[in-house]
Amino acid sequence: MKNGLLPSRLFAVEWYLKARMKQVCVLALLALVPQVGLARDYSIGAAPAWVQRIAVEAGTAKPVAEISDGVFDLLNDKQVRIDDGELQGFYHFAVRAESDKGLDRVASITIGFDPAYQTLTLHTLNVIRKGQVISHLRTATVRVLQRETELEARIFDGRKTASIFLEDVRVGDVVEYAYSLKGSNPVFGGRHFGGMNIGWSVPVARNYGRLLVQNGRSIQLKYHLTKLQPVEKNAGKFHEYIWDIRNQAPIHVDSDVPGWYDPYPWVQWTEFGDWGSVAHWAEGLYRTPASMSPALQEVVDRLKQNVKPSERAIAALQFVQREIRYLGVEIGVGSHAPSSPELVLKRRFGDCKDKTLLTVTLLRALGIDAHPALVNTEIQRGILEQPPSPGVFNHVIVQARADDRVYWLDPTRELQTGTLNTISQPDFGQTLLVDAKTRDLTPMDTRAETRLRSRQIVAEFNARNGLDKPLVYTVTTRAEGEGAEILRSNLSSGTHDWMQKEFLNFYARYYPGIEIAAPFEVVDDARENRISVIEHYRIKDFWKHNDERKRLEATSYVPDMEDMLKQPHATLRSDPLLLQHPVDVTVNSVWLLPEEWTLTPDSENIDDPAFKFEHHLSLVDNKRKVVETDHFVSRADFVAGADAQRYAANLEKARQALGITLSMRDAVAGEPAQAANPPGIMERFNWSIAMLALTLTALLIWLAQRLYRYDPVPGAVTDPGIQGIGGWLLLPALGIFVQPLKILKDLVDLAPSYAADTWMQLTTAGQPSYHAMWAPTLLFELTANLGLLVFSVLLLILFVKKRSSLPYVFVAFQVGALLVTVTDNLVANLIPAVKQTSAISNWAVAIKQGISLAIWGSYFMMSQRVKSTFVHTLRARKATTTQPQIEQNLTGQE
Repeated sequence: MKNGLLPSRLFAVEWYLKARMKQVCVLALLALVPQVGLARDYSIGAAPAWVQRIAVEAGTAKPVAEISDGVFDLLNDKQVRIDDGELQGFYHFAVRAESDKGLDRVASITIGFDPAYQTLTLHTLNVIRKGQVISHLRTATVRVLQRETELEARIFDGRKTASIFLEDVRVGDVVEYAYSLKGSNPVFGGRHFGGMNIGWSVPVARNYGRLLVQNGRSIQLKYHLTKLQPVEKNAGKFHEYIWDIRNQAPIHVDSDVPGWYDPYPWVQWTEFGDWGSVAHWAEGLYRTPASMSPALQEVVDRLKQNVKPSERAIAALQFVQREIRYLGVEIGVGSHAPSSPELVLKRRFGDCKDKTLLTVTLLRALGIDAHPALVNTEIQRGILEQPPSPGVFNHVIVQARADDRVYWLDPTRELQTGTLNTISQPDFGQTLLVDAKTRDLTPMDTRAETRLRSRQIVAEFNARNGLDKPLVYTVTTRAEGEGAEILRSNLSSGTHDWMQKEFLNFYARYYPGIEIAAPFEVVDDARENRISVIEHYRIKDFWKHNDERKRLEATSYVPDMEDMLKQPHATLRSDPLLLQHPVDVTVNSVWLLPEEWTLTPDSENIDDPAFKFEHHLSLVDNKRKVVETDHFVSRADFVAGADAQRYAANLEKARQALGITLSMRDAVAGEPAQAANPPGIMERFNWSIAMLALTLTALLIWLAQRLYRYDPVPGAVTDPGIQGIGGWLLLPALGIFVQPLKILKDLVDLAPSYAADTWMQLTTAGQPSYHAMWAPTLLFELTANLGLLVFSVLLLILFVKKRSSLPYVFVAFQVGALLVTVTDNLVANLIPAVKQTSAISNWAVAIKQGISLAIWGSYFMMSQRVKSTFVHTLRARKATTTQPQIEQNLTGQE
């Protein structure tokens, strides 16, 4: 079953668990089953007579821009026939090696099948080279192996793989192969289901699907993201469906998408009429025994010692979780049919089906209403898009009613030691209850408080012994709900020393001088499903001396919260982004200081549709304790692709709020050292940047004065009636008046980036936020904004004076603003943090500026109102309009 781990050092042991699980599985299965060697579990023969022959078009031109793995799929041909309940499938493929990269894929062919009920026949194995067909059907190396791909999940299914290796395959060769599989799993009672993909992640020249259904059999089709309809006709005693698609472009899917998200079009078919018929099928498999064996009755009698139904239910669940280890032998009908409860109890192992039926048997014997519930742990609520069939589900759990409440129980989980009200259960969205009354899917609707991954962390930085002494660092982590069960499981999976080393290395990334002061402690309240881990460390040389600023400095980090606020792998996306949910994490970072401190309280609240983040910084305990509280609560399990940029930007804002830096100024002339947090205004003032800004402003004003003297000849006034500010001219007029204020605001917002401490963090190599492009980017933005401010003021003056140069300066200003935005985007996007949080929004600004330039630039150059209004010049000129001469003279006296 799928369980995500919380992102912290307490939940970062998944690889260890997998390695240990694999070792256990191998040892167990070696004791259960014989070794399988090479075998000829296949035959060679002609394709069945009912198959429609589809030719390979080896010369099809490749779509160069869409080839990514060196292979072009020329043909995907799938044909299925249902005859008297017998299922036959014919599969025909042709792939061409377009480069060296694709040779391995086309030269190695694997075919999976279940020998318990399927027979494999190879029909075609050709290499087509420059029009010549070379058959390898009788000469190729074919090995049939029992690979057990689910072994790490402790599932033994008996499936085999025919692996075919071709020699002498070259770039440009087409490999064509065809085979058929005959037979179906008898567990489905002669009813069948299947489907055909209509979209792929790679380009496909031809995708051919054919379904033959014996007349009289009832079948339904369901389509997903496609309106493609089959060509239907009667073919003797069969009804035929054909789908034939050519030149399919690939469908690219972003990383980290939810399991329920399926962007690939498909058509599926099923002989199960509705979900009720699937439940009826499953009911025949999950029948509890009519009478209890002595061994089962002994367990029931022991469990009956609990009085309340809820206590009996949790006792039965814990018995199965503790006493029946997880191991699945799913050969043939065992893929869907559970073993008898008596057998499972006797051999003390079973898979989800076996453990569920045993649990339901015990619960019903204890007087508790219980039913198996089929779920899909991957696609979860995506089941609603699927047609009814047993193939939709990959897991089964238990629904139980006790004390007038509904509970969902999973016997395959590790031992859950809490009560029925405190143990956790993920919400898989939709379930199919195995019950005669079932007619449709049932939403799980598990209680949020039990599936919540809740953690409260207190990180104490104790410097009461003095700033020259090692800092005492204590971290207390308390987890509840599902978070407690994951933490408890991880702690029990490794040795104490190994876990201690993992914890230490986690913090060493932030504090190089850290060492263990005492072994970590565990306080486990199993009944309430809470667990606490207390870690003890010392950090040497925690306070560092800053020679340039003449002070001691120390910085604390919030590692657990930083993990919660990690940037997504890809934010420029169209597909939804999977998120952890529900999650509630609080981190309190507490500084215990040796003397009174100065501190400016600080708060930050970020209210995103996907999460809420709160940050508070305060000074308490007679100014000797600093407390930083950071709280994160998830609100959704995914973010739409269009909102990923917004989500990432808010994550970055939250990350910027994390951590505290305290400082102590050096003593002067025998005076005691003084706490210096936060630095004052003058201390943060960046004199170098300020002098540069003043110099640039003076130069820009000089350039503006030169441009002010630009005095083009006014245009001829063709209609004195449309002179003045009116009509469409009112819109750009408003923008001209507001522009200087907007640019000034942008400069004010940008100013903190030039503060001395911030500038040092961004532009000094070795600092956490350093990047080589920060300095040129910030200097360009300073110069550009000052230039836009000065020339926007000039533009306003020319507009008010109705100068003849206004239209030309307006257009030049708009062009300059667009060039500034484009250049700033190109330069700033070289910085990863900027690119992730603002790439789309900044380019959207550039597009808007381009549209505005096209519209209003044309207007100012062509409008008769503009030509009739902006006619004043700086110097007197010979009259060129129909205006009275006295107005010309006045204009010349500006």
